[in-house]
Amino acid sequence: VEQNYPGAFGPTVSNTQKEAQQTGIRFVANRVVSILADQPGSGKTVQAVIGADMVRNAGQKTLVITPGMLVRENWLDVDENKQPIAKAPGQFCGHRADQISVCSKPEELEEAITNPEVVWVIVPMSAFGGKGAKKQEFSRMISSASQENLFSSLIVDEIQTIKKPNSDTFKKIAEAINAHDIPHRIGLTGTPSDNNPQDIFSQLTLLRHPILYDNKGPRQKTPTFNDDGFAKQFLGGKDLAKPVSIPKYWRDQSTEEEIEDRTAELWGEKAQKILEWVKTLDAERKLLILDMFSSTYLRRNKEDIRPDMPPKDRHVVELDPPNDIVMPESNLNWHNSLLKELAHKKVPATIKEAASVLANPVNKIFIVTKHPDVATEIANGLNEMYGEGTVGVVSGDTKDVMRSKISREFKKPCDPMSSDPCRFRAVVYTMKLGMVGLNFDVASTCIFNDMDWNPSNNLQAEDRIHRITSQNPVDVRYMVFNNSYDMEMYNRVQKKESINGGVVDMIRKSNMTDKNDPARLEIANDFIRYLIESVIIDTTISSKEQKLFNKEIEAILSGQPVQQPVQQPVQQPVQPYPMQQVASNWYAQCKHA
Repeated sequence: VEQNYPGAFGPTVSNTQKEAQQTGIRFVANRVVSILADQPGSGKTVQAVIGADMVRNAGQKTLVITPGMLVRENWLDVDENKQPIAKAPGQFCGHRADQISVCSKPEELEEAITNPEVVWVIVPMSAFGGKGAKKQEFSRMISSASQENLFSSLIVDEIQTIKKPNSDTFKKIAEAINAHDIPHRIGLTGTPSDNNPQDIFSQLTLLRHPILYDNKGPRQKTPTFNDDGFAKQFLGGKDLAKPVSIPKYWRDQSTEEEIEDRTAELWGEKAQKILEWVKTLDAERKLLILDMFSSTYLRRNKEDIRPDMPPKDRHVVELDPPNDIVMPESNLNWHNSLLKELAHKKVPATIKEAASVLANPVNKIFIVTKHPDVATEIANGLNEMYGEGTVGVVSGDTKDVMRSKISREFKKPCDPMSSDPCRFRAVVYTMKLGMVGLNFDVASTCIFNDMDWNPSNNLQAEDRIHRITSQNPVDVRYMVFNNSYDMEMYNRVQKKESINGGVVDMIRKSNMTDKNDPARLEIANDFIRYLIESVIIDTTISSKEQKLFNKEIEAILSGQPVQQPVQQPVQQPVQPYPMQQVASNWYAQCKHA
């Protein structure tokens, strides 16, 4: 491997990194379905690219499906003279730019398929979205090419972003993938659990995992898993996967008290269903659940790959809450309106925080916000202080060429002794564009003006600067208004991240534990606990009932007799501080006040 792919194993790559990369390469080369799930910034792309190229026979191609924003970053870019640059395939496999084809239209796809020089067929996810004959033709052409054995491998980059099996994009990609005709199907994700561990099952469904589908040709079907349809009823079926909600028509004709009572009743029913599902899990079934994921997902932390990895420190910059916030009049999407207003209110503090870092002329900063207009405010404020061109903004309105230029310039380290001025000492990215695919290891500070409800989006954005190639410790700062819904949101997001992190950590532990080790059963039990926790995270049951439910779960998982049945949960009484309550209760209290 080192002889054939010298670009991936240069003198700067340590022996530990080489070993980790080779393990990942073997992992994808030897499996029908594999998902590289190392922490963001750990070098998954190089492993997938080499693994896919290793199993490619003469005349075959590799199909890559990727978020459109990452095409230039990872696959094919152009330089300042508009000349094409082969990114990962060129860097790691030595392929030329003309051997990489980006296809968004059927005619581009047809040209790439029929051109014997093209090795890499890169398809933006957006090419599958929408309706119409052309969109249908796109999926059909990929399917037909697969049947002709044209693609040796499929790589789905940032697979966690495709998580709605009923969505049009999901269906079209799934239709295009002929499982028995693309022998290696590879997913890449740094946050496999994403917003909810249920997302893991969507990834396996999209890649048509052989445990879930009877593929033609060689397969690894596990009959015990499929005998009662368990694999298709992950975590007890769709009823348990769906959150508890009250239909709008019912809300419109009910009082708040009736809605609260009904919500508590539904959570009680769901708690009983979860308990019934857990009771069906014997030791063999638990280990099968764990093995299904750990045999498909390869998860390592950066420290596993690089023991001397510089640390990442995350902390909150607590701000005094504003006293001029006007609560939204409507209950509908009130929290989004409130959070956007809070994001605008934090801009002066974010500018001040960034300025304290930029005072050192060699420092670079990566700033994140959810809102394009907030991004512009922050950039304008810093450009006024340090001169126009110091800060670049990347949002949905930024053209691909400018986005690529800002990224390229920002990656250049600052040298105070150089006569060439340092462009873009700071960049402000909107969350959607700043959470995946970028390598900004030149920066050592990341500032979140505001965060996302999905903890994985925040984590992905943090790790744009905390890369396997980082040379300095990384400082992540969240700007948060104290004693407000802003702080409540931060705390709840941290709890969700802890649960998601537990799920992937159990996968990691399973990867590193021998199949015959008795400890695997306890790892499987922990895995089940985290899955259940992810389902009940937003319950409105009282703390007393929550403890009783947890006690029941522990008794079942440990094989002890159940002491008493779960009682009907009751609505938790209103607490004096907003950050201790669910969002809807907090809003009601503020409206009342």
